[in-house]
Amino acid sequence: MSLPWPIEEAVKNGLYLEVAGGNLRYRGPKGLVIQVLPLLKAHKSEILAYLRRAANEQTGAEEVSEAVRESVGERAAILEYEAGFSRDEADQTAEYCRDFYTHLFGPGKANNCCYAPADRYCEEGRRLRDRYYEAVKRRGWN
Repeated sequence: MSLPWPIEEAVKNGLYLEVAGGNLRYRGPKGLVIQVLPLLKAHKSEILAYLRRAANEQTGAEEVSEAVRESVGERAAILEYEAGFSRDEADQTAEYCRDFYTHLFGPGKANNCCYAPADRYCEEGRRLRDRYYEAVKRRGWN
């Protein structure tokens, strides 16, 4: 599956597409966005499916999800036994961690919109990062 031809051309000319919170986000030169907006609306479900599939193919989603799953279990144990979180708090915070890392190493990496070493995040990546960090900070533990 590929993007409809006019949308592929628009991407080559500076249109940026991403999936954020299940929604299609786009940005680019104003004239270009205005020109392709009707196509984006008409083909939204196809574009979302394409972007999700591309993200999974580019990141080896199964490998990433296994690594994230292991990391979440370890994070919950550390929060509970080292930081004094209750079991429920540790599990919830670890789930926030999972959501953040799944995005960071999945769509964030595939779409090149999130890069943690440079503190660069798309809107969804920033929202997930902040939710995770705030949960840890509430308990006064970094």
